Amino acid sequence: MAYSLYALARLFLEKPERYEVRLVAKAESPLYRLGDNGALSLNREFLEQNAFRLAQSDFYRIDVTESDPIKGNFSNIARCRLSGTLLGPTNHHNYQLQLRSLYEQRFSRRMSF
Repeated sequence: MAYSLYALARLFLEKPERYEVRLVAKAESPLYRLGDNGALSLNREFLEQNAFRLAQSDFYRIDVTESDPIKGNFSNIARCRLSGTLLGPTNHHNYQLQLRSLYEQRFSRRMSF
């Protein structure tokens, strides 16, 4: 009986008890793991930069809700030139809070307000 390579791989990967993977790193380049069962990487900075995205579902539940649009006459929408993040209408009462929040999250370590 002949199996295609993909069918054979699928047979092994269908059940975790059919295979075991062991990763060994050299002493000069250790492996880093995100949490107990998270992603592995040789690059610590990669895991630090992507930790929230990779482990988000472990700590948060995402609920998308639709609501009425904000009321008012808004002639322009501000966008951060450095990150491309939309900040909202410049004449909205929440604009300064959004601007300050973006600065605190992304730029406070590199530049002054």
